[in-house]
Amino acid sequence: MTTGYSREELIGKNHRILKDTETSVHVYEAMWKTILDKKIWSGTLKNLAKNGRPYYTDATITPILDEEGNIVEFVATRHDITQLILQKEQLIQQLYTDTLTQLPNRAKLLEDLALMTRPILILVNIDRFGEINDFYGTEIGDSILKGMERRIATSSLLASRYKLYRIYADEFALLCDDECFNYRPHEEVIASLHAHIESNPFYVNGAVITTKVTLGAVIDPMRDMKEYLSVSQLLIDSDIALRHAKQNDKDFIILNDTAKIKNEIAHNIEFTGKIKEAIASNRIVPFFQGIVENKFADSFQSNHYAQTAPTKYECLIRLIGTDGKAISPCFFLEVAKKAKLYSHLTRIMIEKSFVVFQENSYEFSINLSVDDILDPKTVQFIFEKLENQEIAKRVIFEILESEGFENFEEVQEFIQQIKLRGGRIAIDDFGSGYSNFAYILHLQVDFLKIDASLIKNINTDTNSRIIVETIVAFAQKLGIKTIAEFVHSKEVYEIVKEIGIDYSQGYYFHEPSQTL
Repeated sequence: MTTGYSREELIGKNHRILKDTETSVHVYEAMWKTILDKKIWSGTLKNLAKNGRPYYTDATITPILDEEGNIVEFVATRHDITQLILQKEQLIQQLYTDTLTQLPNRAKLLEDLALMTRPILILVNIDRFGEINDFYGTEIGDSILKGMERRIATSSLLASRYKLYRIYADEFALLCDDECFNYRPHEEVIASLHAHIESNPFYVNGAVITTKVTLGAVIDPMRDMKEYLSVSQLLIDSDIALRHAKQNDKDFIILNDTAKIKNEIAHNIEFTGKIKEAIASNRIVPFFQGIVENKFADSFQSNHYAQTAPTKYECLIRLIGTDGKAISPCFFLEVAKKAKLYSHLTRIMIEKSFVVFQENSYEFSINLSVDDILDPKTVQFIFEKLENQEIAKRVIFEILESEGFENFEEVQEFIQQIKLRGGRIAIDDFGSGYSNFAYILHLQVDFLKIDASLIKNINTDTNSRIIVETIVAFAQKLGIKTIAEFVHSKEVYEIVKEIGIDYSQGYYFHEPSQTL
């Protein structure tokens, strides 16, 4: 039996012999309060088997009452769900851990950032790491990546109160608070860390390898995490510092709030003006990128899969400059949010996209942010558009994974209303942030769009493939369709097809265009 005890060993014994000591006493107090209030209690309990190993049960305890309403006995049913819990823990381990170094990964970093009040983030990038792999081989390159944790840990001026992550192939992140600097000047500690890494070579299989690194940091101990635009903003700012250091051939750069604000103000002023001018002169337009169904592309006999006709399109916002060139949204969408113009742009995109697809039978998707979902005017505008049932059944609204989870209740209600009106929902960039499978279960979405960061190197990155296979298996069991973003080559497409992803999107098939 599950407990490892025989029937004789359990009869008459106190239930505490099965009790897990790590489970909060409040769990049991709440359970007994419910039962003694003559109500049925249901929940998951962690117990200990005879051999000391934990096991999990999905239990229901029902109090039995006599004619006078007194409890005379209890009836308990349980189901062993240990395998399900262990599989979930293994999945979480895969999603939050870098397979090579066993360090937490970028997804875990973003989650931990959300829990800190005044974080300090330092990025460490190994310069020209690709050349190390090319010259010495990937086995030695992997050894250096594994050894970087020890190299950072032995820096004399850096206290042990930090967490280290591997967030990209050759990039690590240190997350800590001001105490990890031992109250020394920030620049002194970061300079010491840089010198320590570069002055201590790696010894691998008889080879002596000296690494060059570049560091980028955002340090403002007085700035609260809530002041950042999003959880990922601090990481973006640190990356700006790192790239700026590389471009200017510096060992490291510490980005302070003043420098950041100056750059943001200049950029915001410039693009706020451009956005307003574009709205006034009708230069906010949708571009369309085709999405192909892999089973149809699979049946196409030519090697040129790019000729495969799309079955649906994603509508992508573009700002047409005064010179006639299309400007990518990465240059103006965040500015639009700050200038409170974002939802206005969304309504323009919806209006123009609906006009285009009223003339055909294609399915099409439109991106929404939480700003849109929380904006009553935009939501009402969407509902009015969905009154046309013929087009409502073909529209898909894409919601960013991380944004959806930060405002779960509002997003869940919006999704229910969209589905009642015949529309469908996709979670965009799935795998880039939290990848919370439990939330996906409750949101009842129709599509998961797997993030480009997992797809673009899936033919060479084993870790990415493992994560994508996990996502696809999860989606298939729930009847959720999957779409691979950034399918840019035949090699990537073949892997995507092999894994069982339903749709592909990327330059290998179709580039964004102003016409279908």
